[in-house]
Amino acid sequence: MNSEASFVRHSRRRFGALRPIALSIATLALAACGGGGGGDDEPPPPSPPPPAVLPQSISGSVVDGYVAGASVECRKAGTLVATATSGASGGFAFALASGQTCDTIVALGGIDVGVTPNDPSDDVTPPTGFARAPVPTGSTTVTGLIVSPLSTLVQALIDGGRTFADAQALVKTSLGLSAGIDLLRDDPAANAVLYRANGVVAQLVGQLVDALAAAGGIGSAAGLNALADASFDALAARLASLKTADLAPLPGSLTPSSPLFGLVELAASNAKKDPAVSGALASLNPATFAALASPIVASATGSINTATDIADVVARVHRIEDRDRATSVIGALRGLLDNTASNPQQALNEIAAKLAAADGGTDQALSITIDSETLTATVAGGLSNFARLVSDQLTLKNPLTAPVASLSDFESASGVTVPQELVSVGFALQKSAVNVQLSTTPMEAPLAIEVTDATRVFQAYIDRVAFKPGVGDQVEASLPSGARLWVYGKTASSETTSPLIVNLAGAGLQIVSTTGGAIAFSFDRLFEVIGSAAASGSALDVLAASRVSSGTYDVKLVLGTLRIARSTPTPALATLQAFALRAGGQSVTGHGFKGKVKVTP
Repeated sequence: MNSEASFVRHSRRRFGALRPIALSIATLALAACGGGGGGDDEPPPPSPPPPAVLPQSISGSVVDGYVAGASVECRKAGTLVATATSGASGGFAFALASGQTCDTIVALGGIDVGVTPNDPSDDVTPPTGFARAPVPTGSTTVTGLIVSPLSTLVQALIDGGRTFADAQALVKTSLGLSAGIDLLRDDPAANAVLYRANGVVAQLVGQLVDALAAAGGIGSAAGLNALADASFDALAARLASLKTADLAPLPGSLTPSSPLFGLVELAASNAKKDPAVSGALASLNPATFAALASPIVASATGSINTATDIADVVARVHRIEDRDRATSVIGALRGLLDNTASNPQQALNEIAAKLAAADGGTDQALSITIDSETLTATVAGGLSNFARLVSDQLTLKNPLTAPVASLSDFESASGVTVPQELVSVGFALQKSAVNVQLSTTPMEAPLAIEVTDATRVFQAYIDRVAFKPGVGDQVEASLPSGARLWVYGKTASSETTSPLIVNLAGAGLQIVSTTGGAIAFSFDRLFEVIGSAAASGSALDVLAASRVSSGTYDVKLVLGTLRIARSTPTPALATLQAFALRAGGQSVTGHGFKGKVKVTP
């Protein structure tokens, strides 16, 4: 198992280290055979091979469904060469300068807009972590390159020493795909069989990442990427002996000797060795984790594998994400994961039975005992981390009044007018009857807000906002002690090169508060905190002094984890929004609000 766990990461270094040794041996052999100055019959030295034709114009699409707003990176031997942002249908393009090239495309974040980019009802977050694809050589121009979970698996196999052709062939054979399919050229969203296979791999990795993140309390982008890397490494190491049926078994058929159980255990072992997350997972028992997480993973992959067409895959992905079982169940059972399961089959059976019952639509209470320690969890039958926006209204407060605006007016091209200054944005949320995450224990999620006009950009990211039930079915929000704030600013004359980071305490905790059932994000409190911490004359200092006044602004607020739905005419999930801090790397993709505010003097 140890050799498998290091399959991808160490193979990169190992193959690179062998090359100088091999060259040295070859050189010595030639010197021993060459003699002196040579005779007339000595053959001439071979001509050097022609230089490889390297791509400089590279374009393609990021696809799970189509992933819009992803940060797309062009990398050469791990070094960043250029960046782009994927468009509404996942498209990206690089036109590199003379002498530049890249061998790998990496996509991070964004919003999976499904196969209908103009319909927000099928938008979901893309697979956690990152997607990669190798860049073919042999031409200066590469078009139609597909960056997807399947291309990421191909890249992982290449990193492990396989040729490009062998890697493609292995993925297609294992997943039962036609030999004629090109995993880097054929769009999964145009082929139901390919789309389903892509979805199985996406769910396998996504559920593993969610479960490992819940097990270790991991939420940073670097940590989640490390978990995705560990999961793809495990799949690449085991793929030669796997078929789709092994990745998507019935949860009730799992045993400790099942291929999926071993794969989940290997992913956990890989993650424990990654410096980015090893501390958070130091006490994790991989076998116990596999006993608790394997049925949840199988439930998701099995659901996708039985989908009948592309629309059915999209619908099933929505149900999986709405229930959020990997996060809620493993998070609740987190305290058991440092124990040794003497009877893993019992845990597998108990969780599989509750999953089957919950699939009928009713939440199921689960009680698990490992090493004489017992914990409980709820397996969601319906929507879980879900809250409705009351009346689809926002409160846009100015210094004197608190005008209420409809979300549709806020999102319109003309926006909403606020006199004098925008000092806070407020809204009210109601939890659903089947919400199992918003219990008496607060659920924590990141929150980000962005305000821009023609020349200025202001971004703020808070890593921890606590949500809990309030009076009746209301949802309350507050900042827990120890929450941290990252801030970026840009004006016409200056820009933040690294974010201002503030540990919030005292009045800073009032940046987010709840009064009378309404949650408010206060610009007043935020700018007070920034004004006292920013360097005099800096972009943030200037923005804190001028505040959100006299101008027309695009305002975006994004919540992570908590899924926000509009209330009318029927509840429907609000459009996903993506936020990435322009310096510092913090990012969040989630439901929220994006609109326009005109502030008049």
